[in-house]
Amino acid sequence: MRKESSMKKMNDLSLLRRQRSSEILRFILANGAMTRSEIVACTGYTMASVIKYTQFLVESGVLMQEPGGSGRTLSFRIATGLGNVVAIVVGRTIQAILVNPHGVELCSSDKIPFESDISPEAFLAVIDQVIGQVKQRHASSKGGDMRAIAIGLAIGGYINPRKGISHSFYASKTWQEFKITDAIGSAYGIHTFMMNDANAAVLGEKYYGDGKAFENMLLLWLGEGTGLGLLLQGELYTGASFYAGEIGHTKTELSDELCYCGKNGCLETVTSESNLIRSFRNMIGSVVNSGGIIHHQDGAEDVTIQTLINLANQGDRFAQKVFTYAAKALAAKLADICNVLNPEALLFRGPIIDGNRFLFDAVEHELRPLLLSPIDSALTLSYNTGSASPIGKGLSAAALLQILGDTTPESEGSGL
Repeated sequence: MRKESSMKKMNDLSLLRRQRSSEILRFILANGAMTRSEIVACTGYTMASVIKYTQFLVESGVLMQEPGGSGRTLSFRIATGLGNVVAIVVGRTIQAILVNPHGVELCSSDKIPFESDISPEAFLAVIDQVIGQVKQRHASSKGGDMRAIAIGLAIGGYINPRKGISHSFYASKTWQEFKITDAIGSAYGIHTFMMNDANAAVLGEKYYGDGKAFENMLLLWLGEGTGLGLLLQGELYTGASFYAGEIGHTKTELSDELCYCGKNGCLETVTSESNLIRSFRNMIGSVVNSGGIIHHQDGAEDVTIQTLINLANQGDRFAQKVFTYAAKALAAKLADICNVLNPEALLFRGPIIDGNRFLFDAVEHELRPLLLSPIDSALTLSYNTGSASPIGKGLSAAALLQILGDTTPESEGSGL
């Protein structure tokens, strides 16, 4: 930890200077090392302003400067010693990931199953458990403490990230109005923030993944929940009540089933992980020969989403039928959204679509004909051929941007 807190220096900035410094940091996050001339071209600021703000960011320990290719021109990038972010991803499991300022995941905890009747107190105990695992694993592999500058929490459901409150969460039957960030922050004495998981994912892709080239981008997260992260004009859009992108609870014509939210016919009743698996189990019946694989009723209980993906990619007609139905529902919804917003890119991420070539192709096949021609021609579609999640990296980017934002940490870092 440096003697003088760089983050405290940020608190002393005027709003205008903070906004301009944050804008410079955003471009460097998105583009990597940049010269002052490149920063001027991207921001439109004068060279004198860029010199002033980059010098300040270097002195504060946020940026570092290095010689360019000519040996004369300086370039600026995120400082290696700035500190790491503990990213906590909450879904059907709870996992902590230690991410450095360059979006590299250093180590991670086990994934602890989320119990549906877990109390806030028990949840905090699991948080302590996964952070403890990360601390131990980092010490074993790297030595020393984690030098964390923030803890970021990605979670679905109805949240207020500004107040750090989880109003409700689909996986919990017990908590309401849970002040998560206050509880975690007070326990560790470090800046703690929360954001929607799809929003964290779209930031991860923007700054460290396939979204670097796009200023208008949508990211569809497909897991137990179905959510949309929206990046519009280079800025994360969360809406008036931080609930933008919750398309999983909009109505689809392909279902009238009761959703856990209390309404009938929500998109998630077709597209969520548990509903896809349930549909497959119902389809195969007691004993069905599917593509050379014998499915027994007992064995069907052990089916996972990865099982379903593997079967679909291998040509299993029952798995493919389940995903095709979901693709029709998704395409109808996404077509309307894309026709309204005209994004440059639509990225598909999450445990249901990662590595699922069949589902991606099925959605694209259904979606393209529904798009207006100018929308279609400008739209790039992509999915993750592997299984790496962008959520932890997105939390890291959010933490770095918050250094100059309204929720600036008061302390520079902690060994945790």
